[in-house]
Amino acid sequence: MKCFISLLGYCLLCFPSLLFAGDEEITAGKCITCHKEMTPGLYKQWLNSSHAAHNITCYDCHNAKKNEPDAFIHEGAYISTLVTPKDCGECHPGEMKEVDASYHATAGLILESNDAYLGHVAGGLPAVIAGCESCHGANVRIDPKSPNKLAIESWPNSGIGRINPDGSKGSCSACHTRHSFSKAQARQPETCGKCHLGPDHPQKEIFEESKHGIAYYTNIEAMNLNAGRWVVGQDYFEAPTCATCHMSATMNPEWVAYQASPHARVKCVECHVGEGMGALIDAKINGAWQIISLTFSLYENPIPTPVQNLRPARETCEKCHWPDEFLGNHLKIITHYGFDEASTPKYTTLNLKIGSGQEGLASGIHWHIAAKNQVHYLHSDEKRYKIKWVEVRQAEGGFKRYNNRRMHHQESGDEFSIRVLDCIDCHNRATHIYENPEYAIDYRIDRGILKRNIPFIKREGLAAITKNYPDKARGRKMIRIRLENFYRDNYPQFSGSNSARIDSVIEVLQEIYHRNIHPGMEIEWGSYPNHIGHRSSPGCFRCHNPDMVDEAGNSISNDCTLCHSILAFDSDEPFKHLLPLNEKESEYPMRKYLKEEFTKNY
Repeated sequence: MKCFISLLGYCLLCFPSLLFAGDEEITAGKCITCHKEMTPGLYKQWLNSSHAAHNITCYDCHNAKKNEPDAFIHEGAYISTLVTPKDCGECHPGEMKEVDASYHATAGLILESNDAYLGHVAGGLPAVIAGCESCHGANVRIDPKSPNKLAIESWPNSGIGRINPDGSKGSCSACHTRHSFSKAQARQPETCGKCHLGPDHPQKEIFEESKHGIAYYTNIEAMNLNAGRWVVGQDYFEAPTCATCHMSATMNPEWVAYQASPHARVKCVECHVGEGMGALIDAKINGAWQIISLTFSLYENPIPTPVQNLRPARETCEKCHWPDEFLGNHLKIITHYGFDEASTPKYTTLNLKIGSGQEGLASGIHWHIAAKNQVHYLHSDEKRYKIKWVEVRQAEGGFKRYNNRRMHHQESGDEFSIRVLDCIDCHNRATHIYENPEYAIDYRIDRGILKRNIPFIKREGLAAITKNYPDKARGRKMIRIRLENFYRDNYPQFSGSNSARIDSVIEVLQEIYHRNIHPGMEIEWGSYPNHIGHRSSPGCFRCHNPDMVDEAGNSISNDCTLCHSILAFDSDEPFKHLLPLNEKESEYPMRKYLKEEFTKNY
């Protein structure tokens, strides 16, 4: 008996997981033990993968809920053969969103097109499965009679635009083949060549015969393909691959920001490439220079905003947004949350005057781009922050100039070209929007994505995402550790009974960090300020300031109410300045003025 107790004590001392192992750990162990014998190749692929190194088991990816359409019982546990981007997104939420918003994920839509119909008629189902769906992806259907619930006509399939039973699009294993899920494999042109080859799309053959392809195959051992971060010119420089330009870490930040923008369904070329042969040639020349810049690391970190090379707003923005339709006012309530335990809200309410000042209609912010008006300016820096003078077209003809008296006596020669003000001068981040960290959290609390009933959510969330981390993986990990430690140490009872809610908060904060911070490209908070308003940059005050004066010494107006009526400013009530007035209160004169101004201009 003593020997048995001693042996039991030794086992628990050396293998404490035996005491605490849950059902999932036991199931995962059974999977590994069985597949090591039954499918040793798959087992060894997994064993040498990053998944195994981080203790991600078969069951972590293949487990399923009973009510999922493709769930079935296998060895006493509900699992799913099919692992979708939605499943991968449990650990890789940022990558899942990138896949979902990509053109690759839409490749399966060809299944409903005339091309697919022609393929069915001409080649039949076998040709479609092998020749179309293996790349474009199949619409995976459920067959209750199938052992794994997946219809044999649509499974197996790893097409990159696969349509999955859970509603997700795409297949991660199209590039990261199971069960190694190798970063190196996804970076190699051979992986892209699975689909991008042949007479109708011979990109693989073109690459292999190009100087880039020759350089790649000659120097493949030096390409550092297994690196965690893979920035051209820093982590490798011998040759570019398909991924260097088309899925690059260099421009990935712009792609991530674009996906979360109001223009996420507008194709890049619709803004960045013009119409006609001249625009096409310019785009190709610019693309060639980008490849050279990437290969030899000739670009800056972070990538500067190409304000000098953007197409005129008349050719881009105004194809959808018509100045003639900018009418009336727009009420905007901005909620900021405090750093106290309850994250108490404060309100700033503005009645934005957005009219363009057409005849008989109120004038407002879009007066600047109305057809009858025109504003010129001369700037002396690449970012267009320092304005030397402004000219405004007058009703009687001609232009009136306002000179910046702080810069007017500077020697000429350092200024850039004269510019006609358009949409981009204010809406400089209309698509590639990088958030202010405090406003990012405020916005998500306001939308109910982050819950105020979690103690100090504003303060602790902001502290977690604004700390400096060496890379994204470390950032995501430390955000989790910081939040979990804070609530465990300061609110142990709350933490114990609300672990799922805390997990949800952590995921939202990690998503904010993933969207806005890119250490590999030196993009941090504030790298790309937004000119709208005057919160993150000088914005309106680049021109609307007391130093911009005409010959008589009169300045361009910088009155707050020129662009918006103020109904509340950092107040407890969202419409404080419209409430009944009390002549004895200190704010009475200001509130009276703002109330009258709003009433007159509403």
